Amino acid sequence: MLRRGWGIAAVVSGSPPVSAWARANDLPLCADPAALLHGMGATRVDYLFSIANLVVLPQAVLDLCRIAAINYHDGPLPTYAGLNTPVWALLNGETSHGVSWHIMTTGIDRGAILRESAIPIEDHDSAFTLNSKCFAAGVESFEALLDDLAVRGIQPVPQAAGKRTYYGRSARIPAAGLIRWNRAAIQIARLVRALDFGTHANPLVTARAVINGETIIILSATPTGATSTLPPGTIVRIETGRILVATTTVDLAIERLADRTRCSLDMPVAVERFGLAEGRRFDVLDDAAASELGRLDAAMAPHEGFWRARLAAVVGFDLSPVGVGSPRPPNAAPVALDRRLPAASATAPRTAQVAAALCFFARLCDRSDIVLGYANPVLMAQIDSGHGQCARQVPLAVPIAFDKSFDDTCAATGADIRELHRHIGFLTDLVARAPELRAPSGMRARDIMPVAVVEVDTLDDARPLDGTQLMLALEPSGNACRWLYDATHFSAEAIATMHDRFAGLLAAALANPEGPVSQLPLLTAEERQRVLFDWNATAMPVADDRCLHDLVVEQARRTPDAIALVCRDEMLSYHALDAQSNQLARFLIERGVAPGVLVGLFLERSLALVVALLAIHKAGGAYVPLDPAYPADRIAYMIEDARMPVVLCTGHVRDQLPAIDAIAIDLDAVAPEVAVQSDTSLAPALRQAILPMSSTHRARPAGPRA
Repeated sequence: MLRRGWGIAAVVSGSPPVSAWARANDLPLCADPAALLHGMGATRVDYLFSIANLVVLPQAVLDLCRIAAINYHDGPLPTYAGLNTPVWALLNGETSHGVSWHIMTTGIDRGAILRESAIPIEDHDSAFTLNSKCFAAGVESFEALLDDLAVRGIQPVPQAAGKRTYYGRSARIPAAGLIRWNRAAIQIARLVRALDFGTHANPLVTARAVINGETIIILSATPTGATSTLPPGTIVRIETGRILVATTTVDLAIERLADRTRCSLDMPVAVERFGLAEGRRFDVLDDAAASELGRLDAAMAPHEGFWRARLAAVVGFDLSPVGVGSPRPPNAAPVALDRRLPAASATAPRTAQVAAALCFFARLCDRSDIVLGYANPVLMAQIDSGHGQCARQVPLAVPIAFDKSFDDTCAATGADIRELHRHIGFLTDLVARAPELRAPSGMRARDIMPVAVVEVDTLDDARPLDGTQLMLALEPSGNACRWLYDATHFSAEAIATMHDRFAGLLAAALANPEGPVSQLPLLTAEERQRVLFDWNATAMPVADDRCLHDLVVEQARRTPDAIALVCRDEMLSYHALDAQSNQLARFLIERGVAPGVLVGLFLERSLALVVALLAIHKAGGAYVPLDPAYPADRIAYMIEDARMPVVLCTGHVRDQLPAIDAIAIDLDAVAPEVAVQSDTSLAPALRQAILPMSSTHRARPAGPRA
């Protein structure tokens, strides 16, 4: 359009690439139709083009056009009006499809046609390839449409009467996409191709099969020329790269398949993982089961936007500090631990226990955005007839405000549970159909929470949830609970301790529901006593007749190889600390350090600082700390005022030392001389100590105080 000299008054899109293109071309950009109406004001345009837009535009937007509002539709009209028309064309076995440009009216896809373009459907076409062909045809026919408008204006052709077929949002795939093996192979192959959107979002369902209780997504299937006499759904033969399955007509070759998250699987891996073998049979739905599954899918479909948004916001959390389990055989059953709950729980609302679990795990992980898997009898009753295709846990997402009361958390928990009830649930293949929900290989699927809280009628109704490491089952009486845990992640002791902590938090919350969540205890009374008091009962007699360096000498005799000092990537044992300070003490004695002599320590924090401090004490002197970060004039005054004859430093800070009358000893430079000194213990010297020089109440620093 820009190349033709047409002006574009505005671009309406939430697509990042389209928005970037509009900004790059300095075109007004609106996020939605409401913003367009606000931005346009009284301005009118000749044409409005609605392209790949699934939002029904209000009449006020259509009224912006002086000539016509024109819509791109990815199907031939009137036979394929509505949504996802390439999918329905493939399912119906069409050999051709097409795209249409038509006038927009108040009726969806009912306006007169301005331009059409036919598309052949080939045997290998899928929803992905046919959609791609539609987009390509749309681009090409758009150029022709603009030519028509520029030369002849609009020349609408009314749609043929009596031939309209409309596929609305409520149009769903029979049996929610679960393959019915008692159908012809060609019908099943069409279903597989029609539901293959590649890696793009799939707004309908995936083609799936169930065997041994496991759901498999079928990505590619082709009818063969062979016919077996085995019952439909029976695995006839497993060959390299494909599995042959009996149908009511010829055998069907399954060439590509994936797990429920749409992670493609090599055929040998799939055979082992799902227990596929010749003679085994995929589940075959009868008409009643297929109808019920279709009904469930239709009921859940309008809520998929809610679940996609909530699942996309799920953030994992780590419970590894709680405890570590032990290796177990693959697919080993979870371990159960039944425990009593506080007496007050029996009379509390059921949501109080769930809210307490949310608070407990939020406090345990120090996260306010904790999300737990959740289920209750109301949710489960709605999906019991789903043939294992409905999620058995949904994300319970209650932001935990630590400064709010437990009562507030209970109210928020109850509100979120009611919201979950309103949105029913979702099919397990949702994570496979929504690109933003697909987890990288080896990562946990977004619809499986590591920790779940489940309300059950009786504890024996608690069933393990696939992939969940820890599940807390709560029953109506409030008297008891059951922990189901994966012993590869948690030990029995860790779960027992976790329960005691949870029970303590629940009891405290029920006793003081107005108190803030941040004050709920995470430790049991016994743990609190041990951590705060028993472990801190470190009082012991301390000898008052020995100095610090004497204590270091004694420790070096007891544990010579134990680490005494660590500074960044350096360390010293007690033996090395004692030996090096002995050598430096002898060196200092030779330089005049003796009882009554003050020695300045002009050193940064390091191992050398501690060695020098001990050496000065062992030589009988007293040290005066001189921080290299101090101004030079202050350092000079401190040395002068204290009348220090010796100052120790290192080459790293030697240049920062001001001009002084004292002897400056660079420990790096004299290291060879120190190293030849004896490292044996010295005879006790007169005890000296010194306090840091202070300037708190004087303009100049006060002198040292011994």
